[in-house]
Amino acid sequence: MSVVKSIKNYFASAQSGMVLTSVEPEECFEELCEAARLAADTEEPIDLYFWDVADGLTDHTGTPIMLSQGDTSDADLASLGISGGQVQKMGIHDTLEQVLMTARDRNYRAEIGEATAEDQSIRCLVIRNFDRFLCPTGQSSQVDPVIMTYVQKIIKDGQGSNTFVIMQTTPGFELPDELVAHCEFVNHELPSSDERRKILTDDLDVEENHVTDAVLSATAGLSRAKTTQYAAESLAAYSDLNPLAIFDKKAKHLSRSSKLDVWSPEFVRQIRLWPDASVESMRDATDVMMLEEETRVQNPDLNVGEVRARVRYLTNGEHVEKWLDPMDRELFDNTYRPERDFYSLKSVVGLQGLKTFLRNGFRPDVPDRARMKHVLMLGVPGTGKSFMMQCCSGEFRTPLSSMQASNLYSKWLGDTDKILARMLSTVEMIGGILAIDEFQRFLPQGGSGGESGGVENRLLGTLLTWFNNQQSNLVLSAANNISNLPDEITRSGRVDALMFVGFPGRAAKDAAWQMYLKRHELAEQSLPSDDHWTPADIMSCCRLAELQQCSVKEASRWITPSYEKNQKQMDELMDWAEGAGCICAETGERFVHPRKTRKSSTSKVTRKVRQRSTTSE
Repeated sequence: MSVVKSIKNYFASAQSGMVLTSVEPEECFEELCEAARLAADTEEPIDLYFWDVADGLTDHTGTPIMLSQGDTSDADLASLGISGGQVQKMGIHDTLEQVLMTARDRNYRAEIGEATAEDQSIRCLVIRNFDRFLCPTGQSSQVDPVIMTYVQKIIKDGQGSNTFVIMQTTPGFELPDELVAHCEFVNHELPSSDERRKILTDDLDVEENHVTDAVLSATAGLSRAKTTQYAAESLAAYSDLNPLAIFDKKAKHLSRSSKLDVWSPEFVRQIRLWPDASVESMRDATDVMMLEEETRVQNPDLNVGEVRARVRYLTNGEHVEKWLDPMDRELFDNTYRPERDFYSLKSVVGLQGLKTFLRNGFRPDVPDRARMKHVLMLGVPGTGKSFMMQCCSGEFRTPLSSMQASNLYSKWLGDTDKILARMLSTVEMIGGILAIDEFQRFLPQGGSGGESGGVENRLLGTLLTWFNNQQSNLVLSAANNISNLPDEITRSGRVDALMFVGFPGRAAKDAAWQMYLKRHELAEQSLPSDDHWTPADIMSCCRLAELQQCSVKEASRWITPSYEKNQKQMDELMDWAEGAGCICAETGERFVHPRKTRKSSTSKVTRKVRQRSTTSE
């Protein structure tokens, strides 16, 4: 239902106050003005007026309604319908007073039986940015008592006199309790897929077949104005609707407005290259990156084309940046070996159990009733939990929204709840994956007492409810400290899998050594002892070896594994994971503390020795 229909329905109700929230108020006002023009020659005309700080009071055509004071010629004021006096722009207090007097005059004429035909018209005042004038220094500040009194009286005296006041506010603004009970709330919704399609085809003259599902997905969650703006910019830059370009702009726009970080692998412009020995100019080069790529299609039917790339690399201590000669794409890929799939599950060492679970969950044939909703990863730092989230985004070609606890809390009372609601609303608009790193920061830390504990418990309740009800996102969360993890989070139905990401096994560590030795261009060499090392420790060791120009064995002296620094805490974490029935991200089976496995193996060896001793006797 449009805003105008909602307002017309409300005109027949017993109340005369309305709150209009919208991310695009001007569009609401255009709809109202059109309704006033259409009703002008009917039996129920609408006298529509707007007030704002720039123009004061105007009618639906934009003509100012002025106050008269002092003396001036009638000729100067004839066009304004004011006889005599000087004129001035009407302030909000004067405007509210005029509306209140109109309502009272109409009621008086009705009481004495002298109501006129003009009294049957609907007189409606729309106040733009009402929240900024009611609370001049913010919602937590004291309200303007004059405005509050006028509005209360207009709502009371407007009942039965066809006099209405519409207060346009920003989404999320909360009216004082004195007004809430007597007002209707109408929200100007964001455009649907059909509306966005109509905007693109009618307003921008885009052919119907160019408005693909990818384009509609890229514009989801945008207002009408932003849909038009980003689509027009895409047409100017690419001569077509480019879903990636539109989504890129949308992500930045929503990130600013919701404090949510939106990311996609397609946003990464620089790609690592691994040129082979045939490229003599880069034989001794390091850190070779492709900064830009251009494609010239030779045969569209066969999808054959040439690629031209701008590269940057370091050689003999100097940075070199240049364009390569155009070449066939297949030759370019084989010669320079671009790491296009860096953000994919191939880049994650080990964690085969977790990878299998996620791949099965993202199968295209999974019905909605069985879709994956939440995977919670617990484990020691440096095991690849955060990187896994980005790799899932790249592997399954879906956007990634990251929620940070530091962006959530506000010093203003009540704002934290609104920020979270705005974040979750934006996440649903974008779809894809919601990544919550350091999930423990969203949990109550200081008990339930006091305002702080109350806020944290409300946030947790809001999150849990959203986890249950949302249907548009997969939530990937990660935590290192689970001491405050409530049972209601990990129960079946809220978490599809509770994965423990522990220390990698031998095969995973060998793969990590091989990958990072190659990345830092280190020769094959003997490796240091790596008990309880994480992939982050291995990566750091290889980076330090390249930095200090030494072997990885020598560089290992600068590495102190997390287990050595916090052995007691790590053992407690693994004990908890075993007791909670966590799944091992490496094997896909129930997690068992490695210490118990070693004890069991030792016991078997001891039993075999005893058996041999008994036999020899």
